[in-house]
Amino acid sequence: MIEKFIAYQRVSTKSQGDSGNGLNAQKQLNEEYTRSVSGEIIASFTDVESGKKDERANLLLAIDEVKKVRGVLLVAKLDRLSRRCSLLFMLRESGIDIRVAERPSMSKLEFGILAILAEQEREFISIRTKQGLEQVKKRGIKLGNPKWQESIGKAIDSNRQKAGDHRAKIIDEVEVLRRHGLKTLKELANGLNYRGITTRTGGKWYPMTVKRVLDSKAA
Repeated sequence: MIEKFIAYQRVSTKSQGDSGNGLNAQKQLNEEYTRSVSGEIIASFTDVESGKKDERANLLLAIDEVKKVRGVLLVAKLDRLSRRCSLLFMLRESGIDIRVAERPSMSKLEFGILAILAEQEREFISIRTKQGLEQVKKRGIKLGNPKWQESIGKAIDSNRQKAGDHRAKIIDEVEVLRRHGLKTLKELANGLNYRGITTRTGGKWYPMTVKRVLDSKAA
C-alpha cells in the first residue's frame, strides 16, 4: 500500500514566506523522502508563524487531514513542526504518525532530545534578539520608519492585489482544464502542474490547495 503523506512547512517571517527562502529547502526534503519510500504527498500546508505559537491555522488543517485519510504528517525538520516541547510531545502521544524527512528512523529518545533542543534554541533566539535591541538603544539608533503605518498599509494592499491577481489567474486556468474534461481536485492539480503553473509561493499543486483557491472564489 502506498503511504499517504501530508506535508507541512513553516517559516517564521512574511519575507521568508513570500521569497520562498527556507520553504523550497523544506519542500525538497519532503519530496525526496517521499520518493525514496515510493509514497505520495496528497496535500501540503504552509504556515508563516513563529515556532512558539501552537494555534497555527494550516498546522491544524494538516493534522485534520492526516486523521481524515489516516496518513502521515511529514516535516523536513522537527523544529519546523514546533519549537515547543509541550506541543511536540502532545502530538507524538496523540497517536499521529509523524515522519521527519531528514531523520526518518528517529527513535523516541532522539525525538525527545531534539524537542528539548528546539525549545532551547527558541529561548536563545529570544535572548539574542533582546540583546541586539539593547545594543541598538545604547547607540541611540532609532528603530523603524517614521511613516511605518503608511508603509505597512501600502505593503498589505500590494500583497492583497498580487494574491487576488494570482487567484484570478488560477481560476481561469481551472476553467480551461474543466472544459477539457478534468473534473476532480486531483485531476485539476495534476493539470496545473503539467502546464507548469505554480502556486503563489512557487510550489506544486495538490488537491487541497486547489480546493482552497476554489473555496476563496465561492466566498
